[in-house]
Amino acid sequence: MFSNMVASSFHSDPIPRCRQIIAQYFLNDPAATIVPIIGNEGYSGAQIYRIEVGEQRFSLRRWPLIAPEPERLAGLHRLLELTSKMGVTQIAVPLKSSSGSTLVKVDGHFWQFEPWMPGVADFHQQPSRIRLQETLRVLARWHAAASTFAPRSGEHVWFASTSSGTSPGLQERSAAVRHYQQDGDSLFRPKLDNYPDLEVRTLLTEIWRHFRELSAEIASTLASVSGSTVPLQPCLRDVWHDHLLFTGDALTGLIDPGACRTDNVTTDLARLLGSLVEDDRVEWDFAINCYQALHPLSLLELRTLRAFDASGVLLSGMTWLDWLLIQQRIFADRQRVLGRLQTILRRLEHLAGR
Repeated sequence: MFSNMVASSFHSDPIPRCRQIIAQYFLNDPAATIVPIIGNEGYSGAQIYRIEVGEQRFSLRRWPLIAPEPERLAGLHRLLELTSKMGVTQIAVPLKSSSGSTLVKVDGHFWQFEPWMPGVADFHQQPSRIRLQETLRVLARWHAAASTFAPRSGEHVWFASTSSGTSPGLQERSAAVRHYQQDGDSLFRPKLDNYPDLEVRTLLTEIWRHFRELSAEIASTLASVSGSTVPLQPCLRDVWHDHLLFTGDALTGLIDPGACRTDNVTTDLARLLGSLVEDDRVEWDFAINCYQALHPLSLLELRTLRAFDASGVLLSGMTWLDWLLIQQRIFADRQRVLGRLQTILRRLEHLAGR
């Protein structure tokens, strides 16, 4: 399930095709350097190329064939433009092509072209409260800006804001937990027992065992809050360690906002803090206080935050079981996958022992 090669729909060298695409963005410069970012294509299956023209750096992103709807991507791009104009410049705003669109379709894929965001995803290598505080402040400011977005007709399903509604994410997680409780053994067990990579198989086996032991408790936690009404607005929904780029102590890049959709802001807080500080409750409290200095949360939202975190840990393991066993997805970096599985198992073990 692992390969040193990144799968591509191109039948030949992709660089000439990339040049044809970026020419639609007024960048028909033969001196432009195109660098495939091998091993950094992300778990979504998107492929990234870095475009270098003199001192300028751009990112050319090829969405996978199964990508969000073009209307959703166009709405997302308008949302990012708004938040940037309101001062949150850490997220790149896709540029418009010569046709006036922020999306170009070639070979069945959608492409977008945007500034390359500076920085390195190295919080785990250089953790600090200064960096944590900076990240929470940026997130709170982005939430405040995104809450003012006015979606066009047809975009409300993804990017609407309301003062009171039920969380789509919690309801989906409740349904997912029930699904795996009922069908997980028949889905996973036959393939798990025969998975060829012993180290990965051992991790997946332990993840599945913890799911069976913890799912009833997490289902109850979800049931206690998923029907309650909370404020809803556009949220990033995939803001985690590898999507946070730092230059020194400053957060200079917040990348890959493609999962953005309406939910409660605690979905972002749970994803972010679980990724950066895992189960260090002292750091959780510090970070939440930093966020609440700009964006206060209700007691119900704090309960929702805990439900998002626990269910996220539980279901992230199911995502990997599905990817590796059912979809048989190929990932370029085996060690990166092992690291993700080990992190999930460590957090599951913490849930089981709390």
